[in-house]
Amino acid sequence: MFVTRCLRNMTSRTEIIRNLLTEKFKPTLLEVKCESDQHNVPKGSEMHFYVGVISDEFNGLSILQRHRQISKLVYEQVPGIHALRIHAKSPSEVSDLSDAPDAPKCLGGSRR
Repeated sequence: MFVTRCLRNMTSRTEIIRNLLTEKFKPTLLEVKCESDQHNVPKGSEMHFYVGVISDEFNGLSILQRHRQISKLVYEQVPGIHALRIHAKSPSEVSDLSDAPDAPKCLGGSRR
């Protein structure tokens, strides 16, 4: 299994996600960013991620279909992911990811 190989080599979840998305979607542009430092989690955690993907694989798919494909891949292959913020477009829609919305502010989980 892909993730098992990566975890044995102590690859970060960010790199694992980047490799999975690259292999599956052959993106023209890909951004993977750990956003855990913006949340109420232990220091050094890799649990909250942003992924921005531009790929021909998304031509003709709705936003929901794109998100489902990405979510299914990541959540099935990478253990311990709590949140995944997705911005998925086709090259005919955008040429960069500058239109990605900002991450919502963390409200502190159950400690509000």
